[in-house]
Amino acid sequence: MKRYFIKSTIFYMALTPVLMGFVFLSNGWAGNTIDMSNMLLKVEYPGFFTNLGSTGFSIYDWGDEKLKFFNWKFQLIKQMPLTRGEGPDQVMQNVLAAYLVKEKIFLIGLMENKIKIFGQDGKFIESIPLEIMAREMLYQPEQDKLYVFNLRINAGSDSFLLAKIIDPNESKPGENIMVNSQLESSKFLEGNALMIGLSSIFAMGNNKMIYMVNSSANALYEFEGNGKFLRKVNLPYKERKIIRTTKRDGEDHTVISDLDFYTNMKVIQDNLYICFLRQIKKDKKTGADIFQTHILKFSGDKFPEKIVDGNNSIMGEHQGNLYLFNIDDYRVTVVNLLEWKVQK
Repeated sequence: MKRYFIKSTIFYMALTPVLMGFVFLSNGWAGNTIDMSNMLLKVEYPGFFTNLGSTGFSIYDWGDEKLKFFNWKFQLIKQMPLTRGEGPDQVMQNVLAAYLVKEKIFLIGLMENKIKIFGQDGKFIESIPLEIMAREMLYQPEQDKLYVFNLRINAGSDSFLLAKIIDPNESKPGENIMVNSQLESSKFLEGNALMIGLSSIFAMGNNKMIYMVNSSANALYEFEGNGKFLRKVNLPYKERKIIRTTKRDGEDHTVISDLDFYTNMKVIQDNLYICFLRQIKKDKKTGADIFQTHILKFSGDKFPEKIVDGNNSIMGEHQGNLYLFNIDDYRVTVVNLLEWKVQK
């Protein structure tokens, strides 16, 4: 019997508490805070960032088990206690996404299948059950809808579930977004649904366009908001991983170590920005992987890029600047969006 383990930088970060307790700033060490030109982000052990648009972002702090909301001046606007566990008002591992919508907080845990709703006072209200585990949750204010993304593939079916639509005014799942799985460009979806879901990332624009990047297929897929497939675009970089088999308790275990892969993406000012993480070498003393992040801007069929050191993810945008968070050393990097130039 074979068992599969994923040794991915993203999921390692999400499932394991960070042990450093320091945040490295663009201008030096500041102990347990991110300091950028007198802006302080008081987070001890940060998890995933949720881009809340012009109002700021939310983040789950592992250190004091609180969900925190900040503006783009890094001022704490709101926080609520959120412990880890299996209770209805807890998260099992990490918060994948959290939004403040109509005086309620909607959040979902990493690879959990329930949206949990809290009041602004932090009191648990109820859960919305889902039949899929979430890979991403996005809120579209223009439509006043939450979209929960993952892939669910049913054997023998001619379609697959791409996302579920949630109306924050109703305490139940809404309609499904389905995609025809017989499309020639989506043949890669035939296979292990769990592995496909883990290797896909999602984004959505204000024009209701849905974007899905699948590292295994090395491709970007575009869909209309109703699930209609539009096109497949090959990406400039290919996934790279090491697969090895080990023996544990007399059984074979397959360990998958991601080296080069697409980590996250966001639609910023109607442009899609995609992070590709590349291992460039190993530290000679510690043996730790050393990464670079390629920030790709999707422009037509071209991908102008900017390369930054370390393992970075996109936090969001404010006043024409893209905010990147370096997971390795807790550094925030601010990059002007004008630095991306379209290749001719």
